Amino acid sequence: MLETLNLPYPDKFPRFGPHAFVNSACITLGLVYLHNLWFRGKTKTWPIRFITLFITYTMLREILFRLPIMDGVCTTAWVFSVLENIWRLANAFILCALVVLFSPRLITLPRKILASLILAAIVSFLTEPAVDRLSSNMLDHFSSLSHADVYTVPYGWNVQIPAYLTFVEPAIACFVIIYNVWNKLSSRPWIRSLQFIVLIMAIRGVLLSPFINVFYAGRPPLTAIASTGQFSLEGLTLAALTVATFIWARQRAPLIKADATHLQTK
Repeated sequence: MLETLNLPYPDKFPRFGPHAFVNSACITLGLVYLHNLWFRGKTKTWPIRFITLFITYTMLREILFRLPIMDGVCTTAWVFSVLENIWRLANAFILCALVVLFSPRLITLPRKILASLILAAIVSFLTEPAVDRLSSNMLDHFSSLSHADVYTVPYGWNVQIPAYLTFVEPAIACFVIIYNVWNKLSSRPWIRSLQFIVLIMAIRGVLLSPFINVFYAGRPPLTAIASTGQFSLEGLTLAALTVATFIWARQRAPLIKADATHLQTK
C-alpha cells in the first residue's frame, strides 16, 4: 500500500511517551488475555508459559525472524541488522516475563485493565528507555557495520519476494494462537471471530496506532490515519484469513478422517 496508494511511511510514530504508553497498554492487555485463555485449566510451569508466550509474541510481531531479515535485505548490513534486533527481543523478553508473572492473578476485567496499565507504564517509561540507552551505546561501537538502505521504495522483486516469504512468520503464530484459544472464546461464531481479530490486532500493536499517529505525523488527519492504518488493515486481513482458514479446516477434518478410515478398511 505504501507504493500503490503513495502513502507515507509512519516514521514519526512515537516510541516513548504518553501516546506510546497507550499503544503499549493495548498490546499488554492483549497479551494478558492471550496468556489466560491459552493456559486456562493447564498446569504449565512458569518457564514453559514464558517460552511459549515469548516465541509466539515475537513471531506475531515479526521480530523473531522477519524484521532482521528484511532489514538485512534492504540495507545489506546483515550483521548490524541482527545486532539491532537483539534489543527489540530484549524488550519483548521483559514484557512477556511481566505478563506471565502477573497474569494468573488477573481474573476480572478491571484487574486485567489496571494491571495492563501498570505493566505498560513500567515498560514504556522505565525498561524500554533503559534498553534503548544501552542499545545506543552498544550499537555506536558497531556503527561502521551500518549504512543507509540500499533498496528503497519502490521496491523490486529482490525485496518483495523475501517480504512475501517471510510473512509466514506471523501467519504461523496466528494459527498457533487460534488453535489454542478458539474453543475458549465466545460460543457465538461471529463474536468469536471478532474477538480473535481484535486480539491479534491488539497484540500486533495496530488496533489504536492509526489514531495515535494523528498527533505525531505532522500530516492531515486522514493521511496520518491511512499511513498507519495500512498496517492495521494488514493485521485485520491476517487475522480474518486465519479465522476463515481455521473454520474451513475444522469443517473438512471429519471428511478427511472419514476418507482415511474408509481407505484403511479396504
